[in-house]
Amino acid sequence: MIRTRMITLEPQFGGGTCPETVQRKKCRIRKCQKNSGGEKRRLKDAREKRRSERTNEEADGEHSPVCKMKPWTAWTECSKYCGGGIQERFMTVKKRFKSSQFTSCKDKKEIRACNVHPC
Repeated sequence: MIRTRMITLEPQFGGGTCPETVQRKKCRIRKCQKNSGGEKRRLKDAREKRRSERTNEEADGEHSPVCKMKPWTAWTECSKYCGGGIQERFMTVKKRFKSSQFTSCKDKKEIRACNVHPC
């Protein structure tokens, strides 16, 4: 998530500088399941995912890589000319290794703010 704001009045008479005008926060977006089993199922899935991630992080060098990734794409054009837009870039999976039991082999996406100056 990216939030931007504009400074309408610069500091005067010895006032401090304004804080950053762009705020970034990583979003965790999950797809909805068709036949959701309710809260118990979601909690179980979350526990299994955390367990899998911990196991992956604790692997001791003998573990083969989960997947091979393509390089990052170039940043897209800014979505706005002024007033705060976004740019995106993507990294896609090139190869998933069959021995992998982990779920961390997924395409990646980065977002950044651009053209945050006022219109």
